[in-house]
Amino acid sequence: MAIIDITENIREALEKKLFVFGIFLDLKKAFDTINHDILEQKLQNYGIKYNALKWIKGYMTNRKQYVDFEEHISKCQTIQCGVPQGSILGPKLFILYINDIFKVSNCLKLTLFADDTTILCTGKDINTLIESTNEELLKIQTLLDVNKLALNVSKTKFINFEKRNKMVDIRLKLNMEIIEQVKEYRVLGVWMDDKLTWKKHIQIVKNKVAKSSYILWKLQQILHTKSLKTIYSSLIASHLNYCSEIWGNNYKTYLEPLFKQQKKAIRILHKVPYNTHTNDLFEKSKYLKLQEIIHYNTQIHAFRAASKKLPHRKQKRFTYNQNPYEFRHNNVFRPNRVISNVGKHSTVHRAMNLWNSLDEETQQSDNLKQFKD
Repeated sequence: MAIIDITENIREALEKKLFVFGIFLDLKKAFDTINHDILEQKLQNYGIKYNALKWIKGYMTNRKQYVDFEEHISKCQTIQCGVPQGSILGPKLFILYINDIFKVSNCLKLTLFADDTTILCTGKDINTLIESTNEELLKIQTLLDVNKLALNVSKTKFINFEKRNKMVDIRLKLNMEIIEQVKEYRVLGVWMDDKLTWKKHIQIVKNKVAKSSYILWKLQQILHTKSLKTIYSSLIASHLNYCSEIWGNNYKTYLEPLFKQQKKAIRILHKVPYNTHTNDLFEKSKYLKLQEIIHYNTQIHAFRAASKKLPHRKQKRFTYNQNPYEFRHNNVFRPNRVISNVGKHSTVHRAMNLWNSLDEETQQSDNLKQFKD
């Protein structure tokens, strides 16, 4: 959801022919530096009081830590700040701690996922955008200082999502340091590039599938097909599924090398020669082809939108046919007109078109399980 939100904001801005900067913040030891007193005050502001607040305070305070290295053990020290990592509650407390960052600026679009913060800045004139972005980043820096959070500026990067390739010296600053401009950046496990082609991510997934196919090949002589299918699901299908509705709605030529690797893996799984046709193999193993995986995940996103199960900001991107004389078609979406390939490859745009192509019975499924079946 977070990556879809980021990419759709970028696509919408590019469709309007705006300049777009994407800034990816990196906080130093974000979970370890949360100030307990500040967190307590923020929890009270959110309405968490009395016994609930005492319970959370008891959960965070009087925690001990020590270092055990070989034969040496340090003294036990009380932890003065931070929330426990690896817990369910830790990320939620961090989100509540940093959530007021949205109030700092009316110009910036922020997307938060735990300690990953992405900032998008848009404007018609690039020089004006550079100036205004630096002004807004000063506000972000001030808020982080007040909350006793530190930025790792050397790991904070920005991308200029601008398809006109206008040569301008872009200098964005945080904490008086220049933020490095990059062509691509890994966001929540997906490699995003300045043209939204997803070429690097597709190549990385292809390499992972190729390595996993080699593992399958080494094991095919000693393992039963059922065990090989478990390995395929774990090492190959998982990578093909992850966020495929974002990077997979793409040119066929970009996806073809990855699909070839998937077919190679399917042949190894069924222990057949390298030139065997794979249609029957996919059907026999009940695995989806790459393009089917992409359509499947995109249609699930459309079903959630049709069921109004998406967060408000994402839900409002899905618009319906409002023609009062076409009662049969009022349950279909009305995709926005797009003029660029960036817009045509949008997850939301593709989801609406795929949903509209479904039969009425499928569209009226009562729940996600029924829709998948």
